[in-house]
Amino acid sequence: MVREPWRGKGEAARIHERLLRGRSEQRATLLVDWCSAASTMAGWGARSSAR
Repeated sequence: MVREPWRGKGEAARIHERLLRGRSEQRATLLVDWCSAASTMAGWGARSSAR
């Protein structure tokens, strides 16, 4: 979760990139409230695996 003053400024994307940079795994699990984050996450190429 990104605090209000930093929302809409690309901070979440930068945090996401830093967390995954240098990792060798093909997949990562990110636990989010998909209803709140769906459009942002889809823009990053993420998809829900919920059934």
